[in-house]
Amino acid sequence: MAASDTLPPERLTFWSLTRRTFAAIKEQPLFFGLIAIVMLPTNALEWGEYETTEIIVASLLDTLFSGAVVYSIFMNQAEGHFASLGQALTPTLRWPFIGFTLVSILLVMLVRGVEAWLDSAEVPLSLTIVAFFATLGLALGLGAIFLAAIPAYVVEGLGFFASLQRSLELTKGHRMRIFILLLKIFGLFFLASFPLNDNLLSMLVDIFLLAFFALIYCDLRALEEERV
Repeated sequence: MAASDTLPPERLTFWSLTRRTFAAIKEQPLFFGLIAIVMLPTNALEWGEYETTEIIVASLLDTLFSGAVVYSIFMNQAEGHFASLGQALTPTLRWPFIGFTLVSILLVMLVRGVEAWLDSAEVPLSLTIVAFFATLGLALGLGAIFLAAIPAYVVEGLGFFASLQRSLELTKGHRMRIFILLLKIFGLFFLASFPLNDNLLSMLVDIFLLAFFALIYCDLRALEEERV
C-alpha cells in the first residue's frame, strides 16, 4: 500500500492545513503583519505592470519570507514556540537564497514570455486554453516535487542542490496528494480573485499561502519521522 494511502487524518489534508494556517497567523499577528507591510508595495502592482526590477524585488521578498515563515512555523511544531522575525530571517540569508531567487525570477520571466507571445500573436482561443492549462499543470507538478526545497535549506541548513534532493525525498509517495492540494488552493483563490480584486486582499492571500506551504513541509517531516 502506498504511503499516501495510510496517512493520519490530520496530515496533508486541505481542511486541516487550512485550519492550522489560520491558527498560525492568529498566534503570530505581529510577525505576519510585518511581512505584510513589506510585501504590500509589490502587491500594489498589476501583473502586467511588472518590469524586470519589480520582478527581481518580488522574487527576493518571496524567497526571503517563504524561508522566514517556514522556519518560524517549524520551530513552533518542533519546540512549541514561534521564532521572531529576526530569528526566522537569519537562517534564510545564506548563499542558496541567491539560487532560489534566480529560479523564481526565471520562472516568472518564462511565464511572462508565454503570456506576451499569446497576447502578441494571433493565437486561436483553443491554443491559448491549452497553453494556460499546460503551464498550470507544469507549475503545479514542479511545485508538488520541489515545494520542500526552500524549507529544507532554511530549516535543515542544506545547500541549493542538496535542498532540491531533499525535497525529492520528502515528497516521494505524496506528490499526487500535494498536487491536488495545490490545485484546490489555486482554484479557490482564482475564483475568489474576481469578486475580491483588491491589493490588500492579494497581500493577505500571499501571507496565507506562505503559511499553508510551510505547514505542508511540517507534515512531510512528521510523516518521515513516523515512518522511522
